[in-house]
Amino acid sequence: QIPDVITEDAGIGVHIGGFGEGVQAALGEQFNSQRHIPRFRLRLAEQFGVEVDCNVEFSFDSFVEVVDALGGVEIDLTGEEAAFLNGQPQLRGNLTEGSNLLNGETALAYARTRHSSATDSDFSRTGRQRNLISAVFQKCRGMGALELGKLAEQLLPLIRTDMTKGQMVSIAVKLLPVLRSLELKSKQIPAPGTYENARVEIGGVGAAVLIPDMEENRRILTEICEGN
Repeated sequence: QIPDVITEDAGIGVHIGGFGEGVQAALGEQFNSQRHIPRFRLRLAEQFGVEVDCNVEFSFDSFVEVVDALGGVEIDLTGEEAAFLNGQPQLRGNLTEGSNLLNGETALAYARTRHSSATDSDFSRTGRQRNLISAVFQKCRGMGALELGKLAEQLLPLIRTDMTKGQMVSIAVKLLPVLRSLELKSKQIPAPGTYENARVEIGGVGAAVLIPDMEENRRILTEICEGN
């Protein structure tokens, strides 16, 4: 089965903890995995009909280490993206339009970018995040079993997960023989044409959110999860 990379826009309206808020507001600056992840998984099940089997988390710092451990990832940049990233003093980059090998710090900046042009947006940013996930997958797909084993030893201390060691071993055993034949499909939720923009108040502060057609997005997600 072809795995899917699905991202939810940060401004999508969800209900967490009994009140409406955006995903980013719900899981943002004061993120606490033990408190927020179970609630978030519950809301995904209630509102989108998606049951999350397991969870893997890593911080921004860990993300940088993951990319660097892979020796960087190849990403195609637009001229505007390259110019924007080159303008970040902490990166000291010399990026160009087209394919670039990004190290961890630059990959993180790319993943967080949403102001590289006048038409940039949260949807552009989540698209970049899917691009990076796909690039990491492609890098891993070209590795042998020994390389992947060494990489796992290096990276496992950087993540938090609710999977047991037995579950992780079981997944690895099933995945390794077919890894090279797998491809990723990229999806966005809410899907284009299935939401409206709205202004709401969160804690007395105005915020821009997306109000999705829940029934249609549930249908789309069900098709994705069933491999259709």
